[in-house]
Amino acid sequence: MRATTNILTAATIAILLGCEGTDPPAAAANGGPNGGSDADGGGVVTSVDGGSPVGHPEGGTSDAEGGTGTRDGGPDAPSEGGPPTSWGPGLLFPNGIEPGDPAACEAPSGKRCWWVDADATKGGDGSFAMPYNSFERVAGHTENGTDYVQGLIQGGDFLYVKGIFRASAHNELDNNMRIVLGRSAQGGTPSAPTTIKSWRGSPRAVWDGEYLFNDLIGIHANPAIRIQNVEVTRANGRGMVIGESVEWAEVVSVVVHDGKGDNYDGVGGGVVFWMTDLLHRFTLRNSLIYSNLRDYPPGLGDNNVGGVGILSEPGALNGSVIDIYDNVIYDEIRAVRHKHSGPVLMRAYDNLIYDSVTGFYMRGFFNEVHHNVIINMKEAAFHSASPADSQGDVEARLSHNTVYQAGNLLMADGDHPVFQRIMHLHDNLFSSPTPCDGVLYMGRWSGEDVRTTGWTFGNNLYFYPSGSTFLYHRESGNAVTLQDIQAGLAHLGDGTSRFGDPLLQAPGQRDFRLMPSSPALGTASDGANIGAF
Repeated sequence: MRATTNILTAATIAILLGCEGTDPPAAAANGGPNGGSDADGGGVVTSVDGGSPVGHPEGGTSDAEGGTGTRDGGPDAPSEGGPPTSWGPGLLFPNGIEPGDPAACEAPSGKRCWWVDADATKGGDGSFAMPYNSFERVAGHTENGTDYVQGLIQGGDFLYVKGIFRASAHNELDNNMRIVLGRSAQGGTPSAPTTIKSWRGSPRAVWDGEYLFNDLIGIHANPAIRIQNVEVTRANGRGMVIGESVEWAEVVSVVVHDGKGDNYDGVGGGVVFWMTDLLHRFTLRNSLIYSNLRDYPPGLGDNNVGGVGILSEPGALNGSVIDIYDNVIYDEIRAVRHKHSGPVLMRAYDNLIYDSVTGFYMRGFFNEVHHNVIINMKEAAFHSASPADSQGDVEARLSHNTVYQAGNLLMADGDHPVFQRIMHLHDNLFSSPTPCDGVLYMGRWSGEDVRTTGWTFGNNLYFYPSGSTFLYHRESGNAVTLQDIQAGLAHLGDGTSRFGDPLLQAPGQRDFRLMPSSPALGTASDGANIGAF
């Protein structure tokens, strides 16, 4: 989003962002067991109008999530995790169809391609001419409920999938509708990963859990995996999991939506990345994640429910990183959750997040969150959990984000007597048309102290109506509530942030670009614009 070369028009942003409102949609009513259409909020949508999903979360298959792609492809993440040169979050294939010859094998020399078509005749051999119609032969299956039997796929192979794989048709031994890879021999290398993707030239393949199954796609003990251009809907908890002992993973241009979103084993969510015991390098990019909160009414603050879950465990090695960029995430409890107690760096940038309870819930040790657009959060754009939960020191750098209409820019839970938390809040743009009960809200939620020693604030631009509270801060047993922003900035030792109208182009139409006279132009600490654009 820095120095964009393809400026989004107001019309394009309106298509991206869709509906107005301050409460996330009530997705618990969506997703009937027999599928459906735009009209009834059913599961798999097979006839679409090509509109945006935003504002009607029952969309999301085939063309329904269209309107978000401003380019045919997306740049790879820079090696150091910086943002791409132009902003265009959304799917690489907005209509769900990757162009190309479906019969052509993309696997490297010495590797094999496999084809699976849910509508194929039983008895195929996994070739393009005679595809399998289920996954027990190629991916594997379980016997006796727990014993995993490895399938034929080997590391570096390509697995092409087509059609709708319905949980109600599942039989583990002879009509397996789920993909589970559970052996290291089934994984490739970062330069030649095992790849699961939809047939080229056909609509993206869909796993419909029908609220019967968790983990419709589950990857475990795998050196390197890529999952591309597939869809997971109506999971009974987790939709897709990159599980334990996976070293390298890229999940790109997937759609995950309308999951039950419960706290399955405490680690539920639409897409879950589990960083457990290796040097992990994971990526989630150019994907569409929404409405994974079925059975949870809007506003219920369960930190195990959300669109993207990152579980950083103590066994993960120093240097483990997950990059999350160019995604569209909406109608979630926690849009992105980084949890547990491992030395993992989450880098999240160039994402569009809206109509949720919380944008980023941060409990993991290291977090860099920048150049995101975050709109209409019922609670906070950023929620920093207590170091007592992390059982270790926690640091977060939050910069160059544009936040519009949120209960709080930052909410921080109480401290730990030993572990330290450091927050850096710089060059962010916060604008709210409705009063705020604490733009910065530190300690009241937990009723515990929040020490700000070592924290830094600077060059943020705030704008909100009168009657708002700028700062609530509890420290050393004393609570300070300050409506006056100058008093609040002085309390924080912030001499460069200020209050002022950012002069957004048309926020009522959700065009958040800056007008030529905006005070945010060129006034960030790095000489760029304050905020994401």
